[in-house]
Amino acid sequence: MYSSRFIYFGAVVAFLALLWISQPLLNAQQLSEESLHHRIMEASGFEHALSDIWLSIEQSIGQTNVSPSQRATLNEWLGGAFGGEGLTENFKERLREHLDLHLGAEVIRFLDSDPGRIILETEAAQVHATEDELFDFSQSFEPGSRQNRRRVELTRQILDGTRTLDNTVIILHSIYSNVMRAVHSVQAPEDRRMSEEDFAYTSGLIRTQLENQMSEYVMLNMLYTYRDIDISYLESYAAYLSSPAGLWYTETLHNILQNVLVDSENRLKAAIDQYNG
Repeated sequence: MYSSRFIYFGAVVAFLALLWISQPLLNAQQLSEESLHHRIMEASGFEHALSDIWLSIEQSIGQTNVSPSQRATLNEWLGGAFGGEGLTENFKERLREHLDLHLGAEVIRFLDSDPGRIILETEAAQVHATEDELFDFSQSFEPGSRQNRRRVELTRQILDGTRTLDNTVIILHSIYSNVMRAVHSVQAPEDRRMSEEDFAYTSGLIRTQLENQMSEYVMLNMLYTYRDIDISYLESYAAYLSSPAGLWYTETLHNILQNVLVDSENRLKAAIDQYNG
């Protein structure tokens, strides 16, 4: 039985189900390069996830114990680095640079198959599972039982294949570490500011804590999402994720996400350096 200790991370947790859209997809062979780019971007769900990053940062700013003028500075710094359409446009441009027409068409072909459509519809329906629903499920689900063993195995393969835990940790770590950097910069006197080495150490601790906290939660969320899906569909999904198209898709999006967040972190650091003059 899974532990009942869950941590709720607001809108960003919606990313856990790897938001595929559930509307009908065009035949992959009919897609132009621009249409393929558009469909891959939509299927990834990252446009929603990237928007949620700024919403979470904005919420964090509102909860910080700073003066009104310091809060205005935080909004200016973090909004310039993470707000607006900057994250999404950066992601789209990088995807355009790394788009593989053949493999991208294979991705769309899977999503348009029966297993792909079922996966899409199920993830879209379950992405906003409540804590109570997850708790009740955790109390009744026995991962070691004969009937659930194969489901757990396939869900673990899907979790690894989609890089869902990695991507979730990357997003949450970016939010927490960059808000921490900005708050520290407006509050700490010049002679007490953290060095880059100290910040890197603290940031690493945050990342480790997130990985530990989220590992069980993400797996449980996926098991809940896929609890009623036919095993054959999960087998098709796991096989697709290990195919050249599936590997290209998840690795490309994972790498783009990392680069986009590094770009935003660099914009934040540049704004802070300019402020400190």
